[in-house]
Amino acid sequence: MLEHNKEIEKIIERNVNESSSELEIDQFISDLKKAGSNPIMTIKIIVEKLNIDFGKAKEMVFNCSSWSFLYSQPNPFTQEFLNIASEDADKVERKDGKIISVTYKLDKGSENN
Repeated sequence: MLEHNKEIEKIIERNVNESSSELEIDQFISDLKKAGSNPIMTIKIIVEKLNIDFGKAKEMVFNCSSWSFLYSQPNPFTQEFLNIASEDADKVERKDGKIISVTYKLDKGSENN
């Protein structure tokens, strides 16, 4: 289980699940951001909370009003996002001194690693 601050833990305890409305999920993601959750942490929380795959969770987070500025490729915040994402990534790929890819193993606790 991921470590979170108490404010994030309170937000995670909310009754948000795969049948919640898009507006409820958007508010949940926004509240996580306000509490200090970074995009990758938020994606991981969404994966666990909504029982969806990483790609779908990433799309939900990046399309949320709180994080939508990260979604466009030419955005200068893309590298900043990758820098934050690389902090606890399992694998980081660099090219010309810049991070181009981060990989997370979402099943670290399973026996099939």
